[in-house]
Amino acid sequence: GDTLQPRSRELFQNEGVYHESGSRKPYYGLVAKYHDVAEARMHLRYTMRNGKLTGPADGWNNEGMQVYRAEYSDGQLVSETYSGSGDKETFLSLPSSDLRAVKYHPAPPIPEEGNWLGTTSQGYDVVAYLYGGLQVNFKAALIYLPVVYLIGIAIGMLMGYFGGWFDLMMDRVIEVFSNMPFLFVVIIFSSMVPERYKGLPIILTILMVFGWMGITKLMRTAAYRDKNKDYIAAAKVLGAGTPRILLRHLVPNTVAIIVTLVPFTMSGLIFALTSLDYLGFGLPPQYATWGRLLNDGLANLSAPWLVTSTFVVLVATLVVITFIGEAVREAFDPKKFTYYR
Repeated sequence: GDTLQPRSRELFQNEGVYHESGSRKPYYGLVAKYHDVAEARMHLRYTMRNGKLTGPADGWNNEGMQVYRAEYSDGQLVSETYSGSGDKETFLSLPSSDLRAVKYHPAPPIPEEGNWLGTTSQGYDVVAYLYGGLQVNFKAALIYLPVVYLIGIAIGMLMGYFGGWFDLMMDRVIEVFSNMPFLFVVIIFSSMVPERYKGLPIILTILMVFGWMGITKLMRTAAYRDKNKDYIAAAKVLGAGTPRILLRHLVPNTVAIIVTLVPFTMSGLIFALTSLDYLGFGLPPQYATWGRLLNDGLANLSAPWLVTSTFVVLVATLVVITFIGEAVREAFDPKKFTYYR
């Protein structure tokens, strides 16, 4: 689960040396006894090296006031002071847990606590964060893909079918937009949006400004190629109007080529969102995103599970989507059905 409190893990003692559950290595790091493990209310906190208490120790009473200090060396008490009410022995004998390893965020994987891939520096469970990022990516794709494909197919079809001044004008517009550094321009626009207005719709709108051009070029080529074919001429002879020719004849016969690009466009969208979030120009903090998780991992290199888990999930997702795209492309490939078997 998610928590801003440090996590803890049970320690076991073997021949005077403490180690974590499932590990034979002597434990290094902070350990503590808790008044309440669930609420992470510490009673006594120690430093441990080579599985033995070494260095400073601190203690807190039930009200959370620090009243105890001590110094240990190789498991032996060197000195101690107590400044609370009552005597020291009563304080040390207060009900508390056994010694537990203290795991400050980002905490490593602790399966018994439900954190299979550890936590982020904010205390979020990595598995939940990755799943939240996947939801954001698919939600973005459900909005982005229909819009850019509708715009791209419509403009490309009109350019290829009518040609003339409209084709020339739109071709120049596409050339201008294509020569702009995509990511750099998106970062500029994203940084200009006030934080209170920034969200998934705004980021997707900025991406949509550049996302329709590749689809438009392909649709223009397909429409230009097919507009002089026999089935279009037959529709004209039968008295079909321009809207009917475009919607009932031209689009169904050319859009199959465009459909094969959908998985690859989705991969590009996920990569763009991840890049923007990694650079700090993407979605606001309330969204769980893979780019922000990568950034968190690179800022905490001592927590390799952050970068590793994010990288594996990102690559696996893009590979699966790419394989789906290849399968769709092969299924719609007209050459597949032109050879005798």
